[in-house]
Amino acid sequence: MCYLEKESPSVEPNNELLSTTLVVEGDGFKVVKADKISNREKLYNIFSLHEELLEAISLERYGIRLGVNDFDFDQLDISSTEWSANKAFSFRCKNDLSDMNLQLILTIFVDDSGDLFNASLVEVIDRRQLSLLSLASGDESNFIFSNDKVAGKFSSIIAKDSKARISGCGQETMNCISDVYSNHGWWSVAVSVETAFFPQTMVAFAAVCAAKNC
Repeated sequence: MCYLEKESPSVEPNNELLSTTLVVEGDGFKVVKADKISNREKLYNIFSLHEELLEAISLERYGIRLGVNDFDFDQLDISSTEWSANKAFSFRCKNDLSDMNLQLILTIFVDDSGDLFNASLVEVIDRRQLSLLSLASGDESNFIFSNDKVAGKFSSIIAKDSKARISGCGQETMNCISDVYSNHGWWSVAVSVETAFFPQTMVAFAAVCAAKNC
């Protein structure tokens, strides 16, 4: 599996959550909120390994330096679909970024065996533009949504000769996301979700594509 972060431990699928509440449910997908997380420290430590890149990205893109402590690790959103055993674990940014029409979450994917992979910063601008910035590989996937169609662009946010860059499924995952939104009607599902949970819905579908291509 590409992007697999061996420095991070597996989670125990039946023991990672102590209390959950359903917050979004749609046709084939759901997002639940966990207020008590038994493996909170493990997840925090995974993202801390990538804090330098997180700070550099946020300073360059938004003019503010965001670190791991700027995200709420006391509350976890879990996104999943009926099409894949993969899930996405997400943590919301504490900062009010509404003046930039911006939403940020930290996300990491979890496969069916509990392995964690592709720690990422997810950026949503005005519900029309989404960027999945991999803190593990330095890859960036950008999506622009318009009239039921999705345009995608894949690039690198760090030098290609960096040791942090991992070749693999990034382009294929981006192509998959573009296809399912443009040709399989997922966009009509996503647009019905309230703004507060729009990023979490998007990463639920991204987890499906990661399962197919990573």
